[in-house]
Amino acid sequence: MSREDAAFFTYDGGSMLVWETEDKMVRVYKNGEMRIHFGDNVLRYTDDLDAYGFDTDEKLKAATDEGLLDWIDNPWFEVVWEDNEEGEIFHGYTEAVDYAKKVRSGDL
Repeated sequence: MSREDAAFFTYDGGSMLVWETEDKMVRVYKNGEMRIHFGDNVLRYTDDLDAYGFDTDEKLKAATDEGLLDWIDNPWFEVVWEDNEEGEIFHGYTEAVDYAKKVRSGDL
């Protein structure tokens, strides 16, 4: 079971640095606000997901597919570096970090 979705890195409404190269030239941020309607509840942070048992990617996807969760706003990961401050967007943590490593090594 995994926790790759940016929803599992949402502890406030702002941007949060989640990974960077040793030289800090390439960074991965969690960006975006999260707002999910679950019945009469509004889930905004990772702790909210955990409290209702949506604590893995698989459970989060299943609840979404079943129509239990209505996503209004979703967070994402953004990979930025000195030549691309606008960044590249990803929804999975490992995918974002792997891309950042490729940027730093010049493999892109």
